[in-house]
Formats: sequence, C-alpha cells, structure tokens
Amino acid sequence: MEQAGQTDAGWMKAASWGYLSVEMFPEALAAARRQTEMDRNGGLLQQVVIQLVREDLDAALAALNQLPDAARTEGVPASARVAIAFYQRDVAGMLAAIRFIPGDFVENPFLVMPKPAIDGYADLFAGRSGAARVEFDAALVLVDRRLADDPKDFYCLPWKIWLLHQLGRADEAEQTYRTLQQLRGGPGYLGESHDLASLGRKEEALARLEAELRQPQSLFGHLQARLDPHYDLLRGDPRFEKLLRDTLPPGAKPFDEPKSEHLK
Repeated sequence: MEQAGQTDAGWMKAASWGYLSVEMFPEALAAARRQTEMDRNGGLLQQVVIQLVREDLDAALAALNQLPDAARTEGVPASARVAIAFYQRDVAGMLAAIRFIPGDFVENPFLVMPKPAIDGYADLFAGRSGAARVEFDAALVLVDRRLADDPKDFYCLPWKIWLLHQLGRADEAEQTYRTLQQLRGGPGYLGESHDLASLGRKEEALARLEAELRQPQSLFGHLQARLDPHYDLLRGDPRFEKLLRDTLPPGAKPFDEPKSEHLK
C-alpha cells in the first residue's frame, strides 16, 4: 500500500490505517504525513485520528488547526473539534464548533451522537442542569425516531441508555440495557462497560472494562476509558487509575508527560 501510495493519497491513507490498526503509531503518522503532501485536508484529518488513538489531545488539536480556515467549518473537521473539546470538557470549544455541523444527528468517524446531546453536555459541564435536561430530552426524541426505523441500531441504543438515566428514567434505562444485551448475544459484548457506567453500576462497569482493556478489540477503547465523560463514575478509584496505566497502549501519550511532543 505504501508503494501504491507514493503517487496516490488514497493508498497512503490505507497504509496509515493499516499501521494504526496494529498500533504502529510512528509508521501510521509517517504515512499520514506523506498523504498530507498529496491531500492536505484528508491527510491532516488522518493525523488527527492517529493522535486521538494515541490519546494526545494537544497533538490532535495541533493537526486540526493546520487545516485552512474554510475547511475547519465543514462538518467532519468541526466534529473532530467537538470530539477534542468533549474530551477536554471545553464548553467554549464545543459550542464554537457545533454550529458548523449540519443535521440533527452527527454520524462520522469522529462523532456518532444526536446533536442536541452535544449542547446538553456543554450545559452539563457548565453547571446548567436545567438546560442540559431540555437538550437531553430533545436528543432522546431523535434517538427514538431512529430506533423506530431500526430497532437494532447499535449506536443509538447505548445513547438511549445514557439519556434515559440522565433524565431520571432509571427503569427504562435498565430495560433498554437488557434489550441491547440480548441483541448483542448476552453479557460481555464490546462496549458493555460504557453502558454499565451510564447506568451507574460502578463495580460491574469496572470489572467489564478490565476485560475489555486487557483483551482490546477496539482502537478507541482505552482512549474512551481515559478521557470520555461517560466513565467519570470510575475516576478517582485507585483500581481504575491503575487499570488505565497498566493497559496503556505502547506509544500512547504517557500519563505523566507534561506536554505533547506530537510523536516527533
């Protein structure tokens, strides 16, 4: 793929993804930089993906900020900015970028979520619980609408669990979780720790997360555990913090690194 990619940005992107899939981060980044020489915007977005998998938000934002101003107001780059701000709990960053995302449901490599949930999270981070509830209600309407068309939408069902729990509808959230578990073939499905954390089931979430991180099946699993607000229930627990350190992917940003080196 690298040979084909010497004159074809698409093949170089495929090579970058190939390296990324086995966590060969320097090689993935080198291929993305070569891609950038042929396709500036696409290559920079690939660099953002790599730096996110490396759990280096500073480096991801630095790559994103190299895009031309006009490109940063397109839907996918704006979604990348929201994702970074979301992990940083950066309310201003989230709100500045969300206005450039079209539609009412975001679905791209950086975000899959009902757009009102972004506003709701921004309100939640800012301590505006009443406003957050309004946005989460609106998000749930969108989720239910999509589930009416496809009851097995595995992106929407976890969001429904979380939104119902946030809205104080605990019994419905538990029922939705049981339905999702059945559709997934029983306990132990990929991402179950996320849903257990959404339900406030700390001990079960921690046990399931340990299984997920010690036998990883997703490039983004450790990133989400480390930075996603959905796992805030576990933060501060020494067992959780130790698990994150013990399972840190080789080449990911160390916990004690004071400032990003951008994988030079």
